[in-house]
Amino acid sequence: MPLSNRPLTPAQVRYYEEFGYVAVEGLLAEEEVAAFLRHEAERPKDTPYNLHGHCLDERYRYLAAHPAVAGGAQQLLQGPPAVVQTMLLDKSPAGGQGIALHQDCHYLPNEPNTLMACWLALTETDRGNGGLCVVPGSHRLGLQAAHKAKDPGEHAVWENRHAMRDRQGREWQETLVSFEIDVDPERIRYLTVPRGGGVFFTGMTIHGSYANRSENRPRIAFAVHYVHRGTWVLREDVQDTMPVLSLWCVFNREDTMLYPVQKVNMKQPYFGSRGDLPVSLVVVHYTAGREQGDLEVLRGGMDRLVSVHYLVGRHDGFGIKALVLESKAAWHAGKSQ
Repeated sequence: MPLSNRPLTPAQVRYYEEFGYVAVEGLLAEEEVAAFLRHEAERPKDTPYNLHGHCLDERYRYLAAHPAVAGGAQQLLQGPPAVVQTMLLDKSPAGGQGIALHQDCHYLPNEPNTLMACWLALTETDRGNGGLCVVPGSHRLGLQAAHKAKDPGEHAVWENRHAMRDRQGREWQETLVSFEIDVDPERIRYLTVPRGGGVFFTGMTIHGSYANRSENRPRIAFAVHYVHRGTWVLREDVQDTMPVLSLWCVFNREDTMLYPVQKVNMKQPYFGSRGDLPVSLVVVHYTAGREQGDLEVLRGGMDRLVSVHYLVGRHDGFGIKALVLESKAAWHAGKSQ
């Protein structure tokens, strides 16, 4: 299903606009949930994903670019979505901590503000095992005052310094904490979201969760944060947002997904900044070398100061490799002057 198929009904879109969130069942099929959980249980954990699992792991990319998930984001953003970050939220029974009530814009300031998220339930979730809760209509109240979370028995408590940069190149440091907004308990709505379902909410919607007080029911969720493509995210660690459709999926004329693009890490930083300039030209040309040899050269392995955004193989087994992010300038014929 292509992103343009509009997975949300008009009634769901109206609900989102009025209340700042909408819960949707069946975003993922059972086999998709099971495949992700199986992969997560088996994958090596020596490389921490932090907020960049979609850059490093095909299964994370699959969920972030899923037509029902990214398609819903595109529908609600009224334009092409770009992934800011992905988070696996695994809350163990018997006391696994929640995330205090907050607005995502405290953590991810962006200009203009288009931030939104999709929270996917990978297990059955409800109030008893620390499921998601929201404050309906809070997206209309502006950015609320927040303080550092106080109760480690309920919520994770932390404080970090983050590098920030605006569009003009001004740089500074900010201290971010585990934000908590004080809310009248009567305004909090505790959601029951079945496995495979999800919740879309805005970056201004107050939401969070409490500790998992169940004895034997894990609560596993996967969150993807999106912005409208072209939005500037001020935090440097998540500033290279990734357009969903162009980066991760290849479609044929019937809009059927053929295969995902594989991200390949560069060996040398043979790319540069292109500021805030939009993509205006696509250059496609043939290479005379063999696929693996070309890949080694273009990822900086032969020290030839060249790179490309994508390398497309001539054989199905090679596929498409993504080397340089679209937000960066590749050195197509050597470093540009």
